[in-house]
Amino acid sequence: MTKTALEMTRQEWTAYSSGVAKHKILDPLSVQKQRKEAMRLANHAAELLRKEYSAKKVILFGTLAMDTGFSEHSDIDLAAYGIPDALFYRAAARVSGLSPEFTVDLVDPDSCRPSVRESILTRGIEL
Repeated sequence: MTKTALEMTRQEWTAYSSGVAKHKILDPLSVQKQRKEAMRLANHAAELLRKEYSAKKVILFGTLAMDTGFSEHSDIDLAAYGIPDALFYRAAARVSGLSPEFTVDLVDPDSCRPSVRESILTRGIEL
């Protein structure tokens, strides 16, 4: 059964916090390098979606598409227009498996939540 932080014993908290401490915070230059690699991967995924899954347009959105906010924990958010329904989940699985370093999320802009669609339309970058 899962416990909240308030329910944990001192020993449990010590074990948890030592695991959290292992996650290294990257310096700004490392984050910049990671962002560049994420952009390369996003462009590769967009090309693959167009060539193999008939995407008409691929939009990058989320923190990678913004000038600020990208961190070592950021993922790659893509929206693809025109992928046939029968191929969409196969396409999503394909791009999500492109890199062990980054999580790639693919959404269908015609069937996603309105707040996500608004982000795609207002802050997205066509790749």
